[in-house]
Amino acid sequence: NPSRLLNPSEYLFDILSECVESKMTDYYLIIKRMLWFNIPMTFDNNDNSEMFIDFMYHQLVPELFEGTMIAIKDNHISDDLMRQLALMAALYYRASNKIGLPSMREVKHLLPATVLKSKNIRPQVWTTTVHEELYSSVEAMTIMEAKLKFLTVIQTSSLFGVTFFPAQSVDDASIRSPCIIGISKNGILFLDTDTRETLFSIPYNDVVSIRRRQNAIDVKYGSLNQPRHIQCQVDRAQDLVALAGRYLSFIGRSLASALERKTDSQQFHRPGSTSCNDPISTIL
Repeated sequence: NPSRLLNPSEYLFDILSECVESKMTDYYLIIKRMLWFNIPMTFDNNDNSEMFIDFMYHQLVPELFEGTMIAIKDNHISDDLMRQLALMAALYYRASNKIGLPSMREVKHLLPATVLKSKNIRPQVWTTTVHEELYSSVEAMTIMEAKLKFLTVIQTSSLFGVTFFPAQSVDDASIRSPCIIGISKNGILFLDTDTRETLFSIPYNDVVSIRRRQNAIDVKYGSLNQPRHIQCQVDRAQDLVALAGRYLSFIGRSLASALERKTDSQQFHRPGSTSCNDPISTIL
């Protein structure tokens, strides 16, 4: 089904009117967080806190189970990663208000799909580790406490906050194709399709331009005078460019605001300067 990322300047009721006028009978407005810098984890025992935690939790749980944010090096799961995944599995089990301990068959449904493909940890070991996490502290938590702890733990994942776009080809011999392109607060990542290992990365400070040409994107990076160039065939190229542009724009506004605060503290302010004058967002 076709979908696209709405622009911040678009008027929502205009979009809905277009759907009605074109006689669409089945369409959805999906509200989700797109820019990930951090999640302010506060819990004040009120309805607003619970709504916020539920919103973040139900967006991130499917991403965990898809395994998109789990990087497995050399097809081997380390002890630390195993413990982290077992803890999140136990927290999800408790947040689902399940009673008792999960069976070995149930534990398989509590783990990311990519993890189950790894053979270096047997199902019985996974089951025992999840049980240990439940016994140690998780079992005594309330449902909301389990969700809050889940959000705290998942933020430590190496690829937390990355939005993924499948790339059919990349015209750089050092990057294996097909691959996954990730857009995050740190820049543009080129990831191995199976293991999610980082093959190459371009921080936003190095980006000269990102442009879309039908189903391809052109990225120029490095020196302004002699930039290097990568072209990629990407699904949802329009959304990729739009999302990268939002990160660039947000970072640009943050830098401008920080500069203004600094100059204000020094009793100096350049006339006419404003956080809206964002040189970075004009790159695209």
